[in-house]
Amino acid sequence: YRDGQNPYFWNSIGILYFEIKQFGDSLDSFTKAININSSISEIWWNLGLLYENCNKQISDAIDCYQKALELYPKNLIILSRIQYL
Repeated sequence: YRDGQNPYFWNSIGILYFEIKQFGDSLDSFTKAININSSISEIWWNLGLLYENCNKQISDAIDCYQKALELYPKNLIILSRIQYL
């Protein structure tokens, strides 16, 4: 927690929590990252994956993916995920 104001730190922690199926902690970590810096596409992508795969909140996942796409409009993976859902 030394670098608690670094959004990439919280994004990484969120991914780790996701991998060990601690989804509430993962959500908290991604939320902290977004509160620090909401202009990082990767964090929105990861939050979308969390919503889609763990909570089955498809509309929330799409919202996150759309925000990620706004920030990184050339990312065809994000675009294809939105189209799929």
